[in-house]
Amino acid sequence: MGAWTVIGAPPTESKPLLLDPALRKLVSSGAFSAELGQRYLAAQPRSTETRAEFQRLVDGLPRGLDATDLAAAIRESVARDFEAGALCQLDGWQLSQTECRVAAVAHLFLLSGGRMATLPETAEGPLAHLPNAQFGMVERWGPQSAEVGKPFNVQTGGGSALWFHFSNLTTLSYEIFVGSHATRTVVRHNELFAVANLTERQAKEVTSRAGPVPVHLVEPSRGKQLIGHFQVRPKADAD
Repeated sequence: MGAWTVIGAPPTESKPLLLDPALRKLVSSGAFSAELGQRYLAAQPRSTETRAEFQRLVDGLPRGLDATDLAAAIRESVARDFEAGALCQLDGWQLSQTECRVAAVAHLFLLSGGRMATLPETAEGPLAHLPNAQFGMVERWGPQSAEVGKPFNVQTGGGSALWFHFSNLTTLSYEIFVGSHATRTVVRHNELFAVANLTERQAKEVTSRAGPVPVHLVEPSRGKQLIGHFQVRPKADAD
C-alpha cells in the first residue's frame, strides 16, 4: 500500500452521492481501483467544496447509457483530462482527475456496503486543534476492518491492537489515535514498526457502530498524519 498523506477539517454537512445505475454497475463490478480512490481521498481536504466536486463529477457523467458505453465515455474524459492538464499526483504518478475521482467514488461505494457513496466523516475529536503533518511513509497496516460489536486482533489482556509497517519514519515520540482514542503505542525495530494497543473498553467503543474510523499518527507538539480509515462493518445477518 502506498503512503498516506493528511486531510483537513471535517465536512460541515453529509450529503449522499447517488449513483446512476450504469455507474453503480461499473463500480460494483470492480471497474475502478478502490485502493487508488482511498489514497486519493486521504490526500484531499474534507470540505464542502470537495464534496461538491464529487457531486459535479457524478452528475456530469452521461446518463441513460449502458455500462459498456459509460466506461467508454469515462475513458474519453480521462483522455481529455490529460490534454487539458487536469491531473492529480499520487505516489509520484500523474493521473487524470476523472480517474482519481471515479476511483474515490468506488472506494466510498464499498465503504457504504454498496448502498450509496458518501464522504466519510473524520471524527477527529481531540485532534481537531492539531495541524496536519507528514512524519513518514506507511507501507501497510492492519487489521483494517472489524464487524460491529466484535473485538479484532485480540491481545493477551483482552484488548485489541493494530500494527503498522513504515518504509521510513522521522524519529519522534508518537501516539496513534483510533478515532478519538489515544492508544498505548509502541514503536520499535529502527522506527519501522508500530503497534497501537486499545483497551477492551476502547475497542468496544470503536466497533460500537458501522462506518469508517480515522487512524492518525500523532506527535502532540507537531501535528497529526492520517494513516487511513478502519472500517467497522455492519453486523452479519444470522443464518
